[in-house]
Amino acid sequence: MMKIHPLHPSVLIALLAFAVLAAAAARGGGVKEYDFPGRYEKKSAQGFAVYRDFAFLCNDTGHCRIYNLKTSQKIAGFALASAAKTNHANCASFGVEFPKGNKTFPAFYVSECRSPFRCFVESIDETGSRLVQTLQLKTGGPDERVFDWVVDRGQKCLYALALIKGTKDTPQNIIITRLPLPPLNKAEVNFEKNDILDQFTVSFPNLTQGATVRDGFLYMPVGLHDIAKGTKEWRSREIIVIDLKTKKIQRRIDLNASVPEEPEDADFHGDTLLLYCGQKGGLYKINTESAAAARDLRDLAREQFQFAALQYDSLLAAMRRENPDREPHSVRDGKLRTVKPTGWTSGFFPGSLWLIYEQTKDPRFRAAAEDYTRRLEPIQNFTGNHDVGFMLGCSYGEGWRVTRDPAYRAVLIQGARSLATRFSPKVGLIRSWNNPKWKYPVIVDNMMNLGLLWFAGAETGEKTFHDIVTNHADKTLANHFRADSSSFHLVEYNPDTGAVQKRQTVQGHADDSAWSRGQAWGLAGYAAAARYAGNPAYRAQAEKIARFIINHPRMPADGIPYWDYDAPGIPESAPRDASAAAVTALGLLDLAQQLGPEQGAPCRAFAEKQLRSLATPAYRARLGENGHFLLMHSVTSLPGNSEIDVPLVYADYYFLKALSVVLGGGFSETGVP
Repeated sequence: MMKIHPLHPSVLIALLAFAVLAAAAARGGGVKEYDFPGRYEKKSAQGFAVYRDFAFLCNDTGHCRIYNLKTSQKIAGFALASAAKTNHANCASFGVEFPKGNKTFPAFYVSECRSPFRCFVESIDETGSRLVQTLQLKTGGPDERVFDWVVDRGQKCLYALALIKGTKDTPQNIIITRLPLPPLNKAEVNFEKNDILDQFTVSFPNLTQGATVRDGFLYMPVGLHDIAKGTKEWRSREIIVIDLKTKKIQRRIDLNASVPEEPEDADFHGDTLLLYCGQKGGLYKINTESAAAARDLRDLAREQFQFAALQYDSLLAAMRRENPDREPHSVRDGKLRTVKPTGWTSGFFPGSLWLIYEQTKDPRFRAAAEDYTRRLEPIQNFTGNHDVGFMLGCSYGEGWRVTRDPAYRAVLIQGARSLATRFSPKVGLIRSWNNPKWKYPVIVDNMMNLGLLWFAGAETGEKTFHDIVTNHADKTLANHFRADSSSFHLVEYNPDTGAVQKRQTVQGHADDSAWSRGQAWGLAGYAAAARYAGNPAYRAQAEKIARFIINHPRMPADGIPYWDYDAPGIPESAPRDASAAAVTALGLLDLAQQLGPEQGAPCRAFAEKQLRSLATPAYRARLGENGHFLLMHSVTSLPGNSEIDVPLVYADYYFLKALSVVLGGGFSETGVP
């Protein structure tokens, strides 16, 4: 069995650079990114929040400025509707719901920080703000003294932070209370004890300031500026990161050497943490590793499924409103794009619903998965192209794997019979398309549809299925790959003799380029073929493709490939393709399982890096955004000017499928895919 070769030197250099940055992050390197002043009308800097490319800087007594982070231009400055001498505006964050009449920004949450310790919820834009709601915690205990209210947009909840001051012999304690995020239709909300979802306490000596939540971690800037050094009030400047799952301090980001100002509040701009500082002020970019990269991959996978349940709940609602009889596909010009059951991507959404149900056990997702799967039942008799494997394998196949419903098995077997009609004994391959432009086209994507035939052969014992898939896999292996193990997209055959007539691309940059999703189809396809057939030649081919991908000199450090490895504009302007990364990660995990712990380690490590990257805000959307799809930044066909830098339903499916494998689901002896 072949071994994975050592990584290409350029990849090693990139990984080393990543490690150096991570080490710097642990030391808390900070760079002043925007020189926005901390004071405004002689009021000290306090709360800070980011929405998309706009920064909202709050000051004591409730003043606010809005800046465009792309241009560094000030957009507006005004007193908040909640402005008052008692409003310290200590912390700011954006919610999920848009106030009535405001389509620009979600509700804006501002912490009063002084008695009576309220949170002001405002509708805000460049013209000013209006108060829509006030929140207050009324338990009769010390947790009422809330100095910071912060929204967890991902989990649709609130965290209220209250201070219990320490003594000479005891540290101060922060009571962290988790509360539901109330709708905006009530002007005043008073939370009582029975409203509390969770509550815990952490201890540290620093003077606390603002807070932000991202991916299950609470980031709390603490400390004072150098003017206070040596006084009883001065404490080390740092960001304390609390794991909201373990309820413990996960790490501390030291700011003393790099941030001379008083830390006030923080928020993320994309995947970059920005720190708002008082006195002279400005926004500092904090070089910290993402929360996703700092945690166990299984914990990360579980959190991604929790997010997927929330995001897809909204997608289901949008489908019911707009396209009740179709399947979601992507977003175009801000509008949901859907497909009929015969669209090649129709099976991915029900497949994702089955995966979410499997991990969450939420009966609503089972009902939705059954509904959207049932819509594809007619596809079992569809013979129009090779994509029957995608349509049924990811819908009925996941349904069968999760439920073992015999009705699903019957549809899969009949679908395999329909797909088998596209096989020509003369050519020895399954024809991809009925397009008159080609006499007998076969694309590398076809390898992903063989699972349906493997399944039918194993279930029925009919040798015909085995013969078809073996012929197709063998002939693709012989004709589709170059000496470096990269793949052509399309090979045209003579329908009478089976001879190769042309090798070219349709969705890649050029006939001799390596279209990234095509390489992923080949990897995942041959890894699956090796698992089904136990053929060492298929496994060896999957290993070769894995080496090509992992060691490629133009693979970005985060593992998310450009849309084509030979695309023009690398690295400045070539789009990335998250869908290619998701398919690659799944193929690498499949191969790693077959190779075993030692030999499969490089494949597993690279797949994990890809999944961690996809889980960061650089690729995974925020709740309620991105048309309610999970992943951003995928490409269907750049040469065809089709769906460039958009969400795609199959990127979501393969992302969830790979995470399912991490959690112990997925691959089985006869399952699909």
